[in-house]
Amino acid sequence: KRMIKFYLNYWLTWLIFVPIGVLFFARSFESVYGDEKILKIIANIFGLQMFFGYNGYNPTWWYASLILSLYFVFPFLKAIIDKYKLLGVALNIPFLVLGISVGHRIHFEFILEWLFPFAIGIYAANERILSRIKSYHRTLKVSRIPKVVLLLAALSTLIIQRQYGFIFAGVKIDGLLALLIIVLLFLYISPKSLAGRALTLIGAHSFNIFLFHTFIYLYFFPRLFYNSNLSILMVLPLLVTCLIISGAMEWLKDKLHFYRLESWIVRKMTATIKTESIN
Repeated sequence: KRMIKFYLNYWLTWLIFVPIGVLFFARSFESVYGDEKILKIIANIFGLQMFFGYNGYNPTWWYASLILSLYFVFPFLKAIIDKYKLLGVALNIPFLVLGISVGHRIHFEFILEWLFPFAIGIYAANERILSRIKSYHRTLKVSRIPKVVLLLAALSTLIIQRQYGFIFAGVKIDGLLALLIIVLLFLYISPKSLAGRALTLIGAHSFNIFLFHTFIYLYFFPRLFYNSNLSILMVLPLLVTCLIISGAMEWLKDKLHFYRLESWIVRKMTATIKTESIN
């Protein structure tokens, strides 16, 4: 089900933005893929490009290879975490420092370094960690300021470790960093507040924005949005622009009956899988 939804949204984004890049912004297939162009395009369309060591037409789409792989890994990883709890999560830590390739042609290391963050997410969902943290947080007889300062200190420590750490640095620290950011937002931002409503709006469009934002700031309008000296200041106008574009995409999806098609395909695939399992 999740894989079908991912592919349909991914392909729609591809059909909209790749032709625009080719026709109007001189981002040709030859300049992106070089040799073995046809095979690389096919791999990119199916989100498998990272297995062959390249990011694809849009570098952000490296995530396609990752999430599709994690969909396959999920049942096995969840079974381990269901049984062994935190130990099951900890078993994924060694993968942070491993890299596997087959003949320098097929790559798997990009999956391994994300197993630990994925495991953290599974464990947090299984154990209802956010709700338990919130309940515990309410029972603490400490004023709000020390608690916020402590969490911000932990957040700063992880950010510094991410930037300057030795073995466990960079994306290897992102699982813990993301969990801490989520905890901070969950504890201190009400869904009914202005910030909460803004985050809800961004969340509703986040998948669309993830799929196309690199086109906007890096390939289509770099002079407007890509200034390394003003990168923080560029975030808000880029976000607003992306929200408008995502809104237009949702309008197009509505006109195309996109979600009706998505639901129909999911039902058909689910029924087929059930029939096959019975037989």
